[in-house]
Amino acid sequence: MYHIDEDLFPAFGALGGASGAFVLMYIDALAEAGVRAEFARPIAEEIATATVMGSGALAMNSSEHPIALMNAVCSPGGTTIEGVCKLRELGFDTAVQQALQAIIDKDFFLETN
Repeated sequence: MYHIDEDLFPAFGALGGASGAFVLMYIDALAEAGVRAEFARPIAEEIATATVMGSGALAMNSSEHPIALMNAVCSPGGTTIEGVCKLRELGFDTAVQQALQAIIDKDFFLETN
C-alpha cells in the first residue's frame, strides 16, 4: 500500500499500471530472440517469463539498488555486460523513460480535455 499525493496519480498509474505492458513487450522480445536462437517458442516464452519473474523477485526482496544487482551478474568483459551495453547503445533507458512520460502526458491531456 502506498500513500501518494493526488498530483502524482497520473505518474503512479503509468509507473504502477500501464508500464506492465512494457514488461510484457520485453518478455515477448526476449522470447523472440530465444526463437531466433533456435528455442521453440513455448520454451523461449517460459524462460523469458521466468527470468523476468526471478529478476523482479530479486529486486523486490533486496535492499540493493537494481543497478547494483545488475552489476553483480555482469562479469567484466563477459557476455551479460556486452548485452547490457548494446541495450544502452540502442537507447533502452531513454525509450522506457520517454514511453512512461508519454503515458503521463496522455493522462494529463485526457484530464484537461
